[in-house]
Amino acid sequence: MTEKKAQIAMEYLILTGFILIAVALIFGFSFINYNQNIRIAKTNEALSKLSNAVDDIYTRGEGNTRFVKITWPDGMRGISIVHKCLNGNQETNADNCDGSIDPYDDVEFSAIALEMQFLNQDTIIMEGTRAKIFEDLEGMTETTAQGFNQYSGNTYTVKISWTDNGLIKLKRV
Repeated sequence: MTEKKAQIAMEYLILTGFILIAVALIFGFSFINYNQNIRIAKTNEALSKLSNAVDDIYTRGEGNTRFVKITWPDGMRGISIVHKCLNGNQETNADNCDGSIDPYDDVEFSAIALEMQFLNQDTIIMEGTRAKIFEDLEGMTETTAQGFNQYSGNTYTVKISWTDNGLIKLKRV
């Protein structure tokens, strides 16, 4: 009789151990997934805020300027501008849109692209605008020795303004 009680107790302990391990794995996976979802939401929020400000300046017209505070999430590797050419191609450089005199003549509109690292994989998240954005992102592209953007995880102000040739320029101030 004592042997059966000991066997039942041992089986109960083993079963409880397996259940605790399963719960710990589920909790750990949920925690990692939750953190990644928060970072994706912050990335989308920052991109939307920036692209809405660009569209606002583009709509208001020449001579307008706006300052926007942006908080880039941790894990940001870089920021760039992608152009949609009139011929339908997407290019990272306006010169590739085949503009005759001015390469921006053949740019239909631009998008802001963030390269992020999620779960040790690089991902590009883009937000389109109605404007043609000047591709020189002044003061926004510096990287650290680890390959991350220097401003990743920080808040800073971006000046959005018209250039003399009718493009929208983004500059960290």
